[in-house]
Amino acid sequence: MPDHEKSEASAVAEPRRSRAERGAKPNAPRAGRAMPRAAVNSEPQGGTATRVVKVRRGRRVAVGNGHAGGDKRQVRALLLAATEPSSQIEALFALGLTGADLEKLTSGKSRKTIAAWRRGEASPRAELADRLDDARYAGASLLDDHVAFGPAELVAWLRTRSARLGGRRPLEAVADGDFELVINAGQRFARGE
Repeated sequence: MPDHEKSEASAVAEPRRSRAERGAKPNAPRAGRAMPRAAVNSEPQGGTATRVVKVRRGRRVAVGNGHAGGDKRQVRALLLAATEPSSQIEALFALGLTGADLEKLTSGKSRKTIAAWRRGEASPRAELADRLDDARYAGASLLDDHVAFGPAELVAWLRTRSARLGGRRPLEAVADGDFELVINAGQRFARGE
């Protein structure tokens, strides 16, 4: 039997091994395949969900998901560094906001439209780009070291009606252009006033 036929026959005769048997990590991407742009592993080893966020020049950074109490300084750094709508949306997702939250912030724009902005395939009109920037700035301000919010607490507060904002939710107030009121109300709330 020629050598090339022997190698094919031996390959067929060997049982197929699972990824675990080959030593691959259970949730790691397969070799040669790109990781999703923003993937969330439901239960990594540390017990905290991890969100992989694409940052400049193709470099990827792991940031704790805001809902699981991510690293305040890392999330704040992403928010501060975001200058374009696509990176602002990435940073707001890293904070822990959802597509539904961004729909409210952008006056009901569809998730499909927001996803196109996120990929850089389209740009929001100036007013909506300002709302994204306002939300980014408010989030970064309220994650400052002198404010007692962590990412999970901040996201919960942004979704909750506030008497300091006339019964509006902070996300609604930012959508209305009142981000400075949101920052002041958030700082007072975090101080217990």
